[in-house]
Amino acid sequence: MEKLILFDLDGTLWDTCQCTYEFIKDYLEKNNLPYTVSKETVINNMGNDLSGCAEGYFPQLEKETREKLLLKIFEYENECLDEYQSQDILYKGVDKVLQELSKKYKIGIVSNCSDYGYIENFIRISKTKNYISDYIPASKFHISKSEAIKKIMEKEKITDAIYVGDTKKDQESAKEAKIPFIYAKYGFGKNIESQYEIAHIKDLPKIIELVIK
Repeated sequence: MEKLILFDLDGTLWDTCQCTYEFIKDYLEKNNLPYTVSKETVINNMGNDLSGCAEGYFPQLEKETREKLLLKIFEYENECLDEYQSQDILYKGVDKVLQELSKKYKIGIVSNCSDYGYIENFIRISKTKNYISDYIPASKFHISKSEAIKKIMEKEKITDAIYVGDTKKDQESAKEAKIPFIYAKYGFGKNIESQYEIAHIKDLPKIIELVIK
């Protein structure tokens, strides 16, 4: 039976905290907007959907206003990501691990990001286009991660899947989707108890074999 390995993106496959912080700061300054967003705030909101990030970054603004502003910032970030070298944001070995796994399993990405090219940027920067079968930016469809997981499983016609993520929300999403979860403990989540975990992305292939057995 064919199996599907699904990945969260931020904190699992790459870390864009620093560049996201810099892009937000740069955008606000260039547009003379009287707001500030700390790096700590960026870190604390990694993995949130559009609405959650917008509230975390700009709680002083009305919901519609802050979400529109954040979308503009995300578009700006998408345009500027090429300024960063892949080694600055990708976890070391991600490309090799995805290549190895793609020989045995289908690979997918389920992220809370919106539809502004974020996942596509990861695929392009990491040079993993040939290894990724499908992906879903959950916020684009206004659905939860668990619903996005189910959606991609249905699309790929696969009932046997594993979700790899770094936060409690990722763990809960896998549970709701009724699939095993592997905790990437090097990411943003802290003090998460999980039956399966990895300290580095390179550890993943062996853990997957253990989960499957």
